[in-house]
Amino acid sequence: MDLVKLSTKRLLKIAIDKKHITTDATYKLLWLGFPVIIVGTTCKNNNFHPYGIGLSSNEKTKDFKLMFESVKEGVKILGAEIKPHILQADAASAISRGFEQAFEYKDESEYTRLNCWSHVNRNCDHRLICVKDIKVKEQIKEDIKCLQMSDNENKFRKLCDLFLKKWRSVDASVNTFCDYFNDNWLLKNYKWFEGAAPGYPSTNNGLEGTNNDIKNSYTFRERLPMNEFLVLMLSIAKTWSLQRNESKDKPDKPIYKEVPLTDRRWSDAIKFAVSKTVIHQQQDSFYFNYDTTSKITKANVSNYVKLVDDLKIKTFDDYSKLISIVGRVKLDQNNYKISTCLCYHFQKQYICQHILGIAIRLKLVNAPAHVIDIEFGKKQKRGRKRKAKGGKALIVD
Repeated sequence: MDLVKLSTKRLLKIAIDKKHITTDATYKLLWLGFPVIIVGTTCKNNNFHPYGIGLSSNEKTKDFKLMFESVKEGVKILGAEIKPHILQADAASAISRGFEQAFEYKDESEYTRLNCWSHVNRNCDHRLICVKDIKVKEQIKEDIKCLQMSDNENKFRKLCDLFLKKWRSVDASVNTFCDYFNDNWLLKNYKWFEGAAPGYPSTNNGLEGTNNDIKNSYTFRERLPMNEFLVLMLSIAKTWSLQRNESKDKPDKPIYKEVPLTDRRWSDAIKFAVSKTVIHQQQDSFYFNYDTTSKITKANVSNYVKLVDDLKIKTFDDYSKLISIVGRVKLDQNNYKISTCLCYHFQKQYICQHILGIAIRLKLVNAPAHVIDIEFGKKQKRGRKRKAKGGKALIVD
């Protein structure tokens, strides 16, 4: 095994105090068969920040162990320690074993081993080829996406049982897929749902994007000799470091320790806050219908608590239908930023217009003045809009 370990002090600072680490063998020199292993972490804006890159002869346990150990040793140069308790990667067991040996974990019960949701989704798509009925195939895909949005393990387990109960009785082809799905993604490698590690990404798409950047901006998808690629790796590491230079007023790729509240997010929150959406409050929970034309009722709320919170679900369809209609925010009025919502945007981005909108309604926070000016600025004049005059613009003799 020949592994080149590259990192800089600035990159290693990213690793310190991080509880999450993402890794994969992301790029192969095809004619040599040598994979490039990249490790890094993800900030609160879902941006991937690499802090280790290595060239290995294999993708075995000892290769990943050496890569993780190189990160540990690099961080020690700065007088710090690192022991992440969340590992995000594909389902390769060699990555898990290398991580456990490097950071002295006995097994996966001592840390959280996340499996990339994108890999699960793609593998399921390939296996669904056996299902001939297109409508059935699309409905299975939608139900798997609903499973992925589970916000805790108890709910995920309950929904998995209902999912299998729903689809096993359809036909032999669907039953074959259910066997595959159960054996590979439910009984093992099952931590691909959002609630497996709240506040952390469910995919390693950021790492895959870094992989594409290496191919498109550095190697230009060409096969390189080893000595040339090693020099290129030094250049890549230097670029990564300079992009995250915290001494700059505005780094090219800033590391967000909190979810940034962009103008777009504030704009969506203002629209939700001033809408006619009826919100029903029970203690710290706020219920509403996603469809603003219909009102939430006490019956909707009690049904939501029964099916979603107490998990007294009889069929998978009852659950999926209800959560597509009714939304709920659990609001922390002392710090609205740590509130939770079950909508898609919150699960993926850790903030949503529902949390911000309710916080605005309760006057827990004020939206930025410039965003309010945009939303409630000068009204358009009444009547038909003025049309552009005809002519021969952009016509060249």
